[in-house]
Amino acid sequence: HGGDPTLPTMEAMSPDRGFLGAPADEAIPAFCGRCHVGVEEDYRGSAHGKALGQGGPQCVTCHGNHAVRQATPDLINERDCSRCHSYGRAEEIKAAVARTDALIVSLQSALPPLRRLGIATKGLQDEIFAVRNDFHRLFHSVDVERVRRQSAAFEAKLNKVGAEVEAIEETLKRRRLAGAAAVGGLVLAGMLLLLLR
Repeated sequence: HGGDPTLPTMEAMSPDRGFLGAPADEAIPAFCGRCHVGVEEDYRGSAHGKALGQGGPQCVTCHGNHAVRQATPDLINERDCSRCHSYGRAEEIKAAVARTDALIVSLQSALPPLRRLGIATKGLQDEIFAVRNDFHRLFHSVDVERVRRQSAAFEAKLNKVGAEVEAIEETLKRRRLAGAAAVGGLVLAGMLLLLLR
């Protein structure tokens, strides 16, 4: 918001000290877009972006300002969306993204146990992160058909990562079984040696 936080409130909030106040709705997407470049681009091309300045939603409308809400399909909900229009199209978008988002969450939760076992998961994490970012960017287009069409491509990428995770888990399972068999064999051999003595 600008200003000088080292001064008492009224002085700190003086325009002479560079205080800007709350940004206008029209300025918020550009502010957020400094980091979320692709999201801003999709938002501006959407029906929401085209209604900016005419009562249309902007970033803070859905995500909040200081306590920013994480981007999940739960941001698409009847209470918030129906403030401006019927929930129908928003509900279709939420349904279209739910399965892909669940796959992302599932894969993200599968990696920490592997990492704790010493498996290098950074490459897989990076792939999931990239897909997640591109996928969440897609929400902002508010285009039901585009979301449906592109969700399949995201799922294909995630299924590839999922297959790699499954292969690692299968290898670990085989190693555990082989280790258990080896230990069992050693115990059996030790018992046999004791019996032979």
